[in-house]
Amino acid sequence: MFQHLSLHKQLILMIGTLSVILLTVFGLMAYRSAADIVTSQVTQNSQMVLEQINSVSEQWIQSLELFSLSVATDSQLESALEELKTTNGLEQVTAVNTINSRILFYMSSQRDVIRVSLLCPEAELAAYYQDWSSYYLINSSSLAMEGWSEYVKNRGFGILPLLPEHPLYEELPSQNYITFYRSMDVFSDEENPERLLLITLPEEVLGTLLVARGEATDQYFILNEKNEPVSYGMHEKEVVDFLKENENLLSQAGKEAGFLNRMFMGERYAVIYSSLNRYGLRTIQLKPYGQLTEPLSALTRGICLVGIFCLAAVLPLIVWFSKKVVRPLHTLNLRMRQVGEGNFEVQPMPCYTNEIGQLDRHFLQMTQEIKQMLERVERISQEKAQMEYLVMQQQINPHFLYNTLDFINWMAIKAHADHISRAVVRLSEFFRLSLSNGVEVLTIDEELQRIRAYMDLQNLILRGRIQYTEEVGPELKRQHIIRLVLQPFIENSILHGFPDGEQGEICISGWMDEGDIYLQVSDNGRGIPEEVQEQLLKEPSSKYGGYGVYNVNKRLQLYYGTEYGVKYLPVRRGTTVLVHIFDEP
Repeated sequence: MFQHLSLHKQLILMIGTLSVILLTVFGLMAYRSAADIVTSQVTQNSQMVLEQINSVSEQWIQSLELFSLSVATDSQLESALEELKTTNGLEQVTAVNTINSRILFYMSSQRDVIRVSLLCPEAELAAYYQDWSSYYLINSSSLAMEGWSEYVKNRGFGILPLLPEHPLYEELPSQNYITFYRSMDVFSDEENPERLLLITLPEEVLGTLLVARGEATDQYFILNEKNEPVSYGMHEKEVVDFLKENENLLSQAGKEAGFLNRMFMGERYAVIYSSLNRYGLRTIQLKPYGQLTEPLSALTRGICLVGIFCLAAVLPLIVWFSKKVVRPLHTLNLRMRQVGEGNFEVQPMPCYTNEIGQLDRHFLQMTQEIKQMLERVERISQEKAQMEYLVMQQQINPHFLYNTLDFINWMAIKAHADHISRAVVRLSEFFRLSLSNGVEVLTIDEELQRIRAYMDLQNLILRGRIQYTEEVGPELKRQHIIRLVLQPFIENSILHGFPDGEQGEICISGWMDEGDIYLQVSDNGRGIPEEVQEQLLKEPSSKYGGYGVYNVNKRLQLYYGTEYGVKYLPVRRGTTVLVHIFDEP
């Protein structure tokens, strides 16, 4: 469809399309660059906030660590646990009451703590005396200990991952809880301590702390160094679904802060995370990527407005440029059509000096050359017609010639003039082969027969002074050649090679090579200078029979092609001419 439009419309459409593409590419590159800058800046700011949140949560956990250390090192609590293990009866009841009172004392100083539990072997003994509601003594061999050893063996104090279905929380209201553990054997090096202090708080306490320090609309959560959730923040459902869809989220992350891109619910999210704190925790923020690039909305609108303005400004220039280019081309097209119709009287376009003007000048030059060539062709045609008319006037009737020569031969035989009869017979053969009934192409054998007849006639005149030989095989004789090719070289050898009656030799040899035919005419006469040999092939000259040599070479090149023709070969004595053709019967 595009190719059927006029050149003017094609230029407008092409340049307009190119302008739109360039503006679009520029806008996308500008938007991408600005998006990268804004994303990097927002990410750095968010990481600073996350580091602050991480620091605050670390201080909060540190306060719980100090609280747990106070409980674990309480001498009365430690003595009561020993008494519970080594005594019985009333003394065990006293020990249980001491444990209860000491834990209640410490719990009163922590408003957010809802349970303090002791996981120890003495739990079965205490169960005989009292069912505690403010704390629990839990048997270390129960299911509550399953899966905890891998956490407590690395640190004396730490935080367990979220365990929604754990037996530890069976009697508590249904919600998420955070549990911190502390080894009661503070000064022991055992990897698996028998006594653990468990401090349980609602998970929302830490989630509120995250939101208070960050932005309420963003989603924050905390993972431990094993990528297990410790706190979901205030958007539990969204964070749980995100972690299910993106397992092993930070498995490749180092200890430093960073930034990731992840897909969630068909939307691209930025995952910004802080560095690990000394408790092996890091705070993570989920932010939709659209919120990061929201400040670019004004830039996008600006780019669109600039693009529309540029197009509106460029469009008149496109129209002007297309007309500037198309108008002279249209004029040149009309002039070419005029020349095509046979009118060569065209005038130049003087107002254009650029490439179009140069094209016009070359066109005018070509027009003049075509005009001159047509005039030359017409003149040659007229001369050719005139020459053909003269040839027709002077044409010899072959039958009249042959009959006359036969009559002369009969008269010579009757007069017993054998040498005259022989000359007449050879002359008759020569004319018969030369005229060839108007056929242009003969076999090489027929051409050689004509040369032999010619040489017999010449030797009758020269009294046998020239020895003529042939070295042409039977296969080559069956090939074809245009007539009257070799005779001019034989004539030159006789007239210019042996002009003063010297004895001499003329030899015609031939061979084939890769389908091409080579015929060589050699004599041992006086020879022709090399500079004259080259000149004979370039232009006709009366000296050395130049007209015949030049005409033969031109005829061969016109018939066979410019790579074929005549070539003089360098020899020590005489002259050697090589004729190069190919067989075309």
